[in-house]
Amino acid sequence: MSRLIGINPISGPNKEMDEAAFPSAPAEVAANAKLRDGVRALLTTSLDRTLPGLLQQ
Repeated sequence: MSRLIGINPISGPNKEMDEAAFPSAPAEVAANAKLRDGVRALLTTSLDRTLPGLLQQ
């Protein structure tokens, strides 16, 4: 809600990810392509929306 009214413009978009993307053991995270790609897409979308405004300040 704060993002919508402009109080917190840095927070990025939210996206639900399938629970199957999360490995059961922490050691499996680095090799999990589905999780890595999902986080990469979310981060890219967030930076595309927030970084230009931050760079203009």
